[in-house]
Amino acid sequence: MPTLAFVLVVAGTLAPNPLSQTQRRAQAQEHFRAGQDHMQAEEFEEAVREFKTAIEMDPLLVIAHYNLGQSYMALKAFPAAVTAYVGCRDAVDQLNSLQQGEVVERSQEIDDQIRGLQDLIRHLRMQRGADPGNRIMMVEERIRVLEGLRGTGKDRHIQVPAELHLALGSAYYRQGALAEAEKEYVGAVKVDPRMGPAHNNLAVIYMLSGRYKEARDALQKAEKNRFPVNPNLKRDLEAREAAARQ
Repeated sequence: MPTLAFVLVVAGTLAPNPLSQTQRRAQAQEHFRAGQDHMQAEEFEEAVREFKTAIEMDPLLVIAHYNLGQSYMALKAFPAAVTAYVGCRDAVDQLNSLQQGEVVERSQEIDDQIRGLQDLIRHLRMQRGADPGNRIMMVEERIRVLEGLRGTGKDRHIQVPAELHLALGSAYYRQGALAEAEKEYVGAVKVDPRMGPAHNNLAVIYMLSGRYKEARDALQKAEKNRFPVNPNLKRDLEAREAAARQ
């Protein structure tokens, strides 16, 4: 019996100590940064693995959820993208339940992430022999998502960023789930009425569902907010309206 007790004690001492919350969040940041590097290199499968690990380590790392969705979109894995974006929205909701001290820590974390992305944009602009325009736009989009997480009002309430509504709507649209896509695009323009892409995408859905007046209004709002509407979309809308009048 003493021998058994000795074995149990030794086994207990050899068991790994669980990581503290601070350590898990630090490791999550490492995996998140690795995921971003893979994203920039368009290594999206590797990016998915890193972002999923980051989320396991820190489920409230909102931007990791968002980037996971973006990576799945690049891989055309649209159902998985929807799941990732919904997870991002859930993480935003959970941020609003944090205690004040935790809110301050998360705000500092968001500021650090924004500065990191701004450094990445400067690096991309310095690259020679390549056109980084599209990659810069993607980074700027992630910055806007993070800026939307800073919270508003006295209680610093965080709302779902317009960019997340837009991304989720696009993932739904790619699956043919038009009602769900419309709901998200409407959510985007409620948060940011100047979001031209959301107005444009709403116009497409309105047109496909025979709501031509709403489609024209949405296109006007898209152009008013300097979104380059495709001329083919305008011609398609005109043709459908003409056919409906006959």
